[in-house]
Amino acid sequence: MLRAQPYLRRVPPRRLLVVPPANSRSWEAVAGGGMGMTAARSKEGQLNDRGYLRVKRQFIDAAIACATLAADALTLKVLSKEVKSKVVSYQVETRNGSRTNALLSGKSLARAWACVGLCSESCQYSQAAHALGWEITSLMQKCGAITATRATQAAMSLVLRYAEEFHSEERLSDEQLDAMLSVRELLGVQAQCSYAEKNVSYHDWLVELDDLDGFWERMDAASYKNQVVSILGDNLKLHQDGAIRMLVLSAPDWNRFDGKTARDSVSFCTSS
Repeated sequence: MLRAQPYLRRVPPRRLLVVPPANSRSWEAVAGGGMGMTAARSKEGQLNDRGYLRVKRQFIDAAIACATLAADALTLKVLSKEVKSKVVSYQVETRNGSRTNALLSGKSLARAWACVGLCSESCQYSQAAHALGWEITSLMQKCGAITATRATQAAMSLVLRYAEEFHSEERLSDEQLDAMLSVRELLGVQAQCSYAEKNVSYHDWLVELDDLDGFWERMDAASYKNQVVSILGDNLKLHQDGAIRMLVLSAPDWNRFDGKTARDSVSFCTSS
């Protein structure tokens, strides 16, 4: 909180870092695509099929320079109950209920930034997170055109994956390193599907940075959205004014040895 104070004065008055789209299906356009673990691959020197870094070097250097800011932003977004509870509710309100605890995917992160911006007038913790997001974005945009979501996603993914390295380089304090280890652990506990758990594992060095191309597309294709609608849709259409108590149990399950993602198991329990 205290470290965010100098940046509060730099936030443009009455402006949101991420403006919610008019249509809930337009969050992809707002986010501008993913730039999290792709940035990590570029930091490690992995090239694309054409022999170029997937993310330009100047953006990688700028994201690394934002390590302190990104660590504080992650701490507020993941470990602060004041911010976390609001973001979880906003994910549900904006039709991202199956990803309530997600953060580092493009569309989920865009929603999280929109939420803290909307809540910044009434919540000092959201205001601090919003200011940190603005500062990271401003620094990253000095290297070229980039959306706020992509800018902060790169900085947050890098500091989460390379926390120990950045700490040894004195980019992070002891307190910030401890916070990043807690963030890794908490994101792992809260993973609601096998893809979310694997994403956490990328950040925690549990699996190698294998084929990330299309990672989020595979996640969407293998999600249970259609299955949930087919199971519950007709009943909910018939009883739109009614209420159903529901317990959904989802167990992430994937092979840690070969890193291949498996479908997670899900069970529904309902009662009147």
